[in-house]
Order: sequence, then C-alpha cells, then structure tokens
Amino acid sequence: MICHYYWLIEPIRSPFQDTSEREPVFTVNIQFPERKCPFALFVDNNGVPEYARFSIPDCKSNKILTDKASVIQEVKEHLLSVLRLSYDPNIQLFPIPVWMFCKDGEKHSAGLKISLTKSERAFNVERVKNFFAYTLHGRQQIKLLADGNDQNIPLQYRFLSLYKILELAYYKSGKMDRKALNAFLEKYVDDFKAMQIHKSPVEYLKVIRDKCAHIRTGKTTERMVLGVTHLDPKYVEELTKFMPLFLKICADLLNEAFGKDMKIKFEKRNYGKPVISRLNESAG
Repeated sequence: MICHYYWLIEPIRSPFQDTSEREPVFTVNIQFPERKCPFALFVDNNGVPEYARFSIPDCKSNKILTDKASVIQEVKEHLLSVLRLSYDPNIQLFPIPVWMFCKDGEKHSAGLKISLTKSERAFNVERVKNFFAYTLHGRQQIKLLADGNDQNIPLQYRFLSLYKILELAYYKSGKMDRKALNAFLEKYVDDFKAMQIHKSPVEYLKVIRDKCAHIRTGKTTERMVLGVTHLDPKYVEELTKFMPLFLKICADLLNEAFGKDMKIKFEKRNYGKPVISRLNESAG
C-alpha cells in the first residue's frame, strides 16, 4: 500500500481533486527511513500553490503508524516555513489534513467537497462590557488564555501560554511556589486520575512544560531534535487530550482573580466547523 498525505493550501479550492494524471510543479524525494518518499507541490490554473502531496510507500495497512507521524509533521512544518519565507509570509494550511491509501504503483483519484457551516450566537453586550472593563488590568493573562485556546497557534505554544498564567500567579523569588500551586491544583486531582495521569498535577505540568520548551533532545548530534519546532507524536496526542482540562484550570484561576463578582466564565466557542464530504477515493 501507498499512503498519499495531503496538505491543502488556503484559500481552499472546492471541490478538491487529485489524480495520478495531475502534474506537480516540482517533486522532491525525501529519504525515510530506508526508502524514498516523494513530496510534490501542485498549483492551480493561476500558478498559485493549491496543495502538497507526500507519498509514503510500503505501508502494511490502512493506518498511519507512529514512526511515520514524526516525519509527516516535519515535512508539514518545513513546507509551511518555506512557503512563508519564499512566497507569502501570511500563507496558511487548511487545519484538517487529508490522506488516502491505495495499492502501490496503481493510479489513484481522490476528491473532497468542502463547505463551511456557521452557527449564530447571541451577542451579550453586558457580559462583554464587564469582561473588558474588569479584566483590563490583567490583559496579559487574558491574552495568554486566548492564545491557549487559539487553534491556529502550534500546540506546544498554546500549552506554554497557559503555563505562563500559572507562572505569573505562582512564580515567586525566582522559582515556582510549588506548595501554593499544588494547593490550587488539589481540586483537579480526580480529573488527572480520570485521564490516566499518575503523576501529581504539579509534576505532570512540569514534565509537559519541559517537552514543549526544550531547545533540543537527544544526546548525540545525529539524534538531536529541535524541540521548539514540534512535539513527538505521542506527546501531541497526549497534550491534545489534556488541553481542555488545562484550559479549565487556567480559566478557573483567572476567574478567581478577576471574576468573583462578575462570574466570568471561560467558554470554548464554536463559530463554525469546516464540513468535509468525500467525493471519491479510488484506485485502479
């Protein structure tokens, strides 16, 4: 089997269609780990980048294994960096990746129809006014909380933004006041246990903070990985599951600081999710 992994480049063209007959503007073979994986970039009729395709041969099943997830993430981030530095500094990739499997060596055809659904939400003027006025003096923490909930910011930076909220509250005299922080986190112990986290909340947050903030990992030059560019895939999955709880923890902390009288509550809002419907996916 071969896995064709796609990154769609905004603005999205709908319907999206990729076939074996489409010609990329360039192809680069990436070594991984003992075989070459073709990376191809495609443009639309106006010569504007439309999507990229990364093909991984010799897949044993219709599943993307952990050992492949790391190189997929690295290729994605390199693609985005190169496009921003050599073409458009504001370019974005569609946040939902797409992939398909077909028999290696056979022709393929993959298509998607993409539409955006919007949900209307009543605008509470009084709530927004009070939120603005009563948190103005703590606008740095409010910005950090907003960044922590921003899906357009890389996951590790979202975590570090939330962790900074804890540091602003409990970092005293050059070090974290672990006793005070532990007392605050005590009421979330059951939540941590429910997520199969067996470390204490303080220890767990410290471990994840180090994973997100370290400049490099590995003891040899060949194995060193720039930790600030991406996380190991297993930590991406773990952190993705943990983030809703961490958002709640930080929101509760700020509510205690700013919203006792105003009863300000942090809410994750749904302003409309992209809906993807498959047109076709075939081989042969």
